[in-house]
Amino acid sequence: MIGGCGSTLGGATHGSSATFSGRSATKTPPPVVAAIERANKMREEEERERGERGEEEIHFNTERIRKARNVYDNCTKLYSAAVGKRVAKREREECELEDLSFAYGEVSFEAVCQVITKIVKKFGKEGEGTSPPEGILQGKGGRYYDLGSGTGKTLIAASMLHEFGYVCGVEYLEGLFNTSQEIVSKWEKVFKKTFFNEENGFEESGGGGRVKLKSCTGIC
Repeated sequence: MIGGCGSTLGGATHGSSATFSGRSATKTPPPVVAAIERANKMREEEERERGERGEEEIHFNTERIRKARNVYDNCTKLYSAAVGKRVAKREREECELEDLSFAYGEVSFEAVCQVITKIVKKFGKEGEGTSPPEGILQGKGGRYYDLGSGTGKTLIAASMLHEFGYVCGVEYLEGLFNTSQEIVSKWEKVFKKTFFNEENGFEESGGGGRVKLKSCTGIC
């Protein structure tokens, strides 16, 4: 409380309980607080439903995932999200690209892992939803595409988390495309063999763990 007023957001007072003429007036919570409360409520409902179904949260603790994360971190450690943002920002300014869809963002290793694991263990099962008779990602093979692949980091994660036959990233911004080529080159020449080897017991997929990159400006 400052001077008898609550916090301000955009010049308006929100979320405070101020006293005027001896009476207490409770203000409406700000939109951000209301959104957080709704999100928390939705999460509680999802957790309750999951408990009723007996469904467990996905935990990233299998041997393959632990080793994949270690290789991923070593392969991409010089290419933080800040690097991608800097490269994208420079090119957007040079090319006067004002469309916010070109703003840089990253999908984490954990997010890629969770999506693939959800498909393999639940949504890709035979007879689940619109899955075909053979299911989706229920064995070796399949194709992984990342449209707007940025620095290509999700491609490295995907190539280790499932034995895809084809892993491909497509990127529009030339600077990000060139950066992704650097990362993928490191994967192909150095880090792929530290993951796919007899000691780990992980076989290369039909695609040989290879990652393909395409520049959107070159194929459109």
